[in-house]
Amino acid sequence: MIKWDELYKQLKSAKNELNVEVVDIAYGDRYYSEHGNELVFTIAGNEYRVGYSNIIEDADDWGQAESHQIEWSRCNDKHISPEKVIEIINNYKILERDFKLNKLGI
Repeated sequence: MIKWDELYKQLKSAKNELNVEVVDIAYGDRYYSEHGNELVFTIAGNEYRVGYSNIIEDADDWGQAESHQIEWSRCNDKHISPEKVIEIINNYKILERDFKLNKLGI
């Protein structure tokens, strides 16, 4: 299974080519906070969102805060595996060409 950091590294290296928008996630109060990033890009008419968020919760017991990280990869608001996203990124030029030709009816 491909690690998330490999996916982020690949997206950041292709950021300019794919026109990747980086969305910062930052929310918090004294009981709950989230910090992370979401990378948003479009390939062949499909919107992809890949991200992570570190969550710290301290609602129940001030002495023991709970912390965990969540990660996601979505295509048009549906789950997609990170391995599939990497495959799409590796082939994005072919996918874009086919998408444009299909739109032209060729």
